[in-house]
Amino acid sequence: MENVTAAANSGNSCETLDEAALQCLKTGDVQRAEQLYRQILKRSPDDVLAWKNLGNALLKQARFAEAITCYQQALTLDPTYAVASYNLGVVFHEQRQYTEAIVHYQHAIQLDPTDAAPHVNLAVILEEQGRFAASLLHYQQAATLDPECAEIHWNQALILLRQGDWQHGWEKYEWRWRLSDARVRSFPQPRWDGTELNGKTILLYTEQGFGDTIQFIRYAPLVVQRDGRVIVECPAPLLRLLGTMTEIEQLIPMGDELPAFDVQLPLLSLPQLLDTTPTTIPAAVPYLFPPDTTDVTLKTDPNTRLKVGLVWSGKLSYEKNHYRSFSVDLFSELFNVPGVAFYSLQKGDPESQLTALPSHLPLQNLSPQLQDFADTAAAIEQLDLVITVDTSVAHLAGALGRPVWVLLAYVADWRWFLDRPDSPWYPTMRLFRQASPGDWAGVMTQVKAALKVLRRAEYEA
Repeated sequence: MENVTAAANSGNSCETLDEAALQCLKTGDVQRAEQLYRQILKRSPDDVLAWKNLGNALLKQARFAEAITCYQQALTLDPTYAVASYNLGVVFHEQRQYTEAIVHYQHAIQLDPTDAAPHVNLAVILEEQGRFAASLLHYQQAATLDPECAEIHWNQALILLRQGDWQHGWEKYEWRWRLSDARVRSFPQPRWDGTELNGKTILLYTEQGFGDTIQFIRYAPLVVQRDGRVIVECPAPLLRLLGTMTEIEQLIPMGDELPAFDVQLPLLSLPQLLDTTPTTIPAAVPYLFPPDTTDVTLKTDPNTRLKVGLVWSGKLSYEKNHYRSFSVDLFSELFNVPGVAFYSLQKGDPESQLTALPSHLPLQNLSPQLQDFADTAAAIEQLDLVITVDTSVAHLAGALGRPVWVLLAYVADWRWFLDRPDSPWYPTMRLFRQASPGDWAGVMTQVKAALKVLRRAEYEA
């Protein structure tokens, strides 16, 4: 699978320059690579490979217009050069000019039907547009061409799960351990195969984010039903919260020495092993509780009818956070709904956005009181409603059995399925979805209307 970072030596009259330029391109010295390829093209202006690789060097410098010119020149010299067409697709894809990118990816497929790369990138765009059936078709074609590519199977898994095909979706979800950035754990103890444990100790360990742990810890009681003694390794901020699940016999902070155990399994492999379908999700709530050791308190005006918690951003380090998050300013139109007091549950850098809001708003910042998820759980327990983007607080409120409204991007994460306004994971959850990509204003209009209805019901109660 050739991509914009790879190129073969053309063996032309500038062979030494070719080798040096290619080495610079591979090692990331793109400015030097650009200089060398320009030298090559001065001597050999019809060198198709040099034009393509010059385009690669320019693309890596985000000089998109110049990269396009180079790829187009390569195609002019060789109209059958599939990689140049593919790379043109990449340039437009990088700029989110999806219509143009699709045209070039499709052209690349016509020129070279054996290359999986344009199928993959085309599938990514179609998925971002919500065209899941078409996207899945291209992933399937890519998997046929490159059956050992973990990224292809992983992306298929997410679409299959989103569509509700969990038999095949969970199977492909296991390809996550072969992804290039996978952090595979190695244990001498075997993975649990789902059979009766007969009193054995099983280690369940977290592998992804806080929200994933909160969501999938619900399976611990089912493991206990298989006569297992459950111990759990998790991040420290979750220790006190998960300690309220009585089925867990021992909690170990990540990084600490593990006690003895017989078998092990990552948390997100449990749904497949226990044959979970969308209709058999263990969804009894609450399954987590605020511990007695928290003393979080909310200041409430006597005229308050509704106490509402707010979260507007997930973790900034998550590569797709910009799709699921927005600025706190977007909540401003909710603040004039009478009888409603708001409480910020936001943690991390986005909390600083609060300083730009007018001081008279009915909004209390709880962050100083929230040292871990147990504290956040104690705050949520005192609220009438949580309104949040797709982040860990959504799972926490759902696991506590508290009313929670989750605001979702146009193409939401697989766990929220398609179109539905509720969640089989959390009975107390309501989903608000963008009608088009980036339409947070439309979502907030729906939320404000729903909040007014809820507030009116409180007044009439």
